[in-house]
Parts: sequence; structure tokens; C-alpha cells
Amino acid sequence: MSKQGTNGPETEEGVVVGRVWDGSNVAQEVLEHVRQEVMRLRYEGRPPPTLAEIRVGEWPPDARFRVLQEEACRITGVFYQVHAFPQCCDPQIVLQTLADLNADPAIAGIAIHAHPSTRFSELAAALAPAKDVDGVQPLHLGRFLTNKRLWRQPRGADIVKLLKRAGTSLEGRRVICIGNASGFAGILTWLCLHENATVSAWGAPTTWPI
Repeated sequence: MSKQGTNGPETEEGVVVGRVWDGSNVAQEVLEHVRQEVMRLRYEGRPPPTLAEIRVGEWPPDARFRVLQEEACRITGVFYQVHAFPQCCDPQIVLQTLADLNADPAIAGIAIHAHPSTRFSELAAALAPAKDVDGVQPLHLGRFLTNKRLWRQPRGADIVKLLKRAGTSLEGRRVICIGNASGFAGILTWLCLHENATVSAWGAPTTWPI
């Protein structure tokens, strides 16, 4: 990310000056906040929330994310369920599992991890809006694109939050979002546009933009 001006990005002896932020401290603060909320529920005699994940196929780019998600649930005391299906499976079985999770009052949130070719859009449409944790359900996606979303934050909102915590405003900045087939670059692009930034998005991480 660079600061936009009449002479382009801020440079130092012809080299673009950049900064790297480590979100570890912010992540720990968020995890601690969630852990305290789960402890409050237990103190009130209420069960901890349960996060259910529907996973279709093995999608290597998401492997690290899944490990972090499971670890975050362990730290905070949130129950974690995984419903895994092979890449080639009967879509009705997956949809029925999703319907059961939608109807289960013990499930507080549902995450879907699937390659777009495995009917991801169909699964997202069948997801109960109240249990959509990633903002992929059409109702939430529409509100997100029109910048009228409610309290739910899509994936990528943590990056914008981290920049703000570091005292960096996106307004008037030039931002490059580099993502992959999961569509993350597109989501981050909209988040930055909502902050009045000028954005360029690349769908493939293998070709570095000039």
C-alpha cells in the first residue's frame, strides 16, 4: 500500500517505502475478548457457542486457515465441529447436513470451505443468514457490496482493522489486493473501496503485478 500524491507513491531514493504490520498482538487481544465472553456464558449457566465447518474436498490454500481456526476455538473455549466431504460427493448430502446445522439451536455459526467448482454458491445460498460467519450468504453479500452490512464482518475485515489500529487511513491511498481462487482479493477490494481507497486487484498470486 502506498500513499497517493501528485508525484505518485512516497519514495526514498527511488525505492517505494513500505511497512509491514504484525497482527499477532491484535489477534491475541481479540482471542482474549472472545474467551472472556465465553467464560461469561458459562458463568450464566449457558453453553459455549459452537462453530460448525462444512468442508468439501481438500483445498491446500485453506489448510493453514483451518488449523488457525481450530486453534482459535480451542483457546477461546468455543466448540468446533467439522463436517468433511470428498470433492466428488452427492451435493444433496452436503445440503442436508447444512440444513440440519441451520436448524440446530446449539450451532451458533457455520463456515463453508469449498472450491468454487463444488457448488459453493449453492451452499452459501442455503446457509441461514443468522449463522453465516463469513458473510457469504446472498443477503449479507448484497449488504456488503452496497456498504450497508450490519455487525457481521466478512473475511478481510481484520486486515482493514489492523491498518486502522496502526494509525493508517486508507482514504486516498493506492492499494493492491493480491488473492487467489477463493475470491479473497475481491472481498478485500470492496472493503478498501468502502474506505475510499483506489484499488487494483489481482486474482492470481503467481504473477506479481508490475
